[in-house]
Amino acid sequence: MKKTSLYFLDNLPSKKDFLQQLLLPDDDQLLFVFDHKLLKLPRFKIWITRFTHRYSVHAGEQLKSLDAFPVHVHKILKKCPQMNTKAFKIVSVGGGSVGDFSGFLASVLKRGVGLVHIPTTWLSAMDSAHGGKTALNVGHFKNQIGSFYNADKVFLIASILKKQPPALERSAKGELIKIAIIHGAGIFRYVQQNQQLDMVSMLPSLIKAKMKIVREDPLEKNGHRQILNLGHTVGHIIEGEYAKPHGESVMLGLLFSLRWSYQLKYINKDKFEAMERLILNHLSVANFKFYQKLLMPKKIFLKALLQDKKLTKLNKLSFIFIKSAGDIKRVKVHAKALMNEAIRQGIVK
Repeated sequence: MKKTSLYFLDNLPSKKDFLQQLLLPDDDQLLFVFDHKLLKLPRFKIWITRFTHRYSVHAGEQLKSLDAFPVHVHKILKKCPQMNTKAFKIVSVGGGSVGDFSGFLASVLKRGVGLVHIPTTWLSAMDSAHGGKTALNVGHFKNQIGSFYNADKVFLIASILKKQPPALERSAKGELIKIAIIHGAGIFRYVQQNQQLDMVSMLPSLIKAKMKIVREDPLEKNGHRQILNLGHTVGHIIEGEYAKPHGESVMLGLLFSLRWSYQLKYINKDKFEAMERLILNHLSVANFKFYQKLLMPKKIFLKALLQDKKLTKLNKLSFIFIKSAGDIKRVKVHAKALMNEAIRQGIVK
């Protein structure tokens, strides 16, 4: 597994410093793929115009559409006709969808070019920019086509991350609490004891916790990395069907996983109640009300579930249960059993 270098910076580096970090004499072999919304930040708008090759995109799941991908590739090839595949690097500047798109693009363009991430949302900074997963969507089914392709470098810029609106911070808490539950120990205690979380100071420990798991199973061959899917099975269905933000959908998926874990007696009552209280404390009132009234039609839920990448020929998939903070259990369950539990919990009718 290629090692990714991490840089924690207060502000965007100068062009000279950035090129030095990338070991490039000039910016001729760089293409910046960036979220156009970042142009609202005056410092970023000035910074990005200092580089020659720029490709502005509209972030969101539509960016990851397989149907739209060839159009983007045609435009990029026109923009960078003198591409030297040994030196060329794509610099992704944006949130998770921009990173997924750029990572997949880097992995297939000219059979693979360099990749640098500058995540600009809390969610991408703590999770999606690390670990090498890239993906495109097919229709409204998420992440059906992808690759494992690690970035050469990841730059975490505190001044940009702090400019994110509160809604994006709330969304990031889904992945944050997921990592806290998986890791246990200090991260979980900190989340338990603090309603207001210092996201910048938490980033190094969150990334370290995730990468410890990734290094044990970088290409998802032995199944260990699947524990990072905690909350994602149901979370992805909610996200795909109702266009909910990823992190908020994962939070709802965590609630589902926790309640099923308690139903199957994997977790005792005291630990269950404490963990449920923690999740609900960080879940918005609007999202909780949405979840309580969800009642997704059975056919829609099952159709989305059968698109899950972890599904086997026998319609079984690895589901991640919770025994306690730091003690996670991966179990093969039948799709029908999962749907029956969704009916029992009142989110499917």
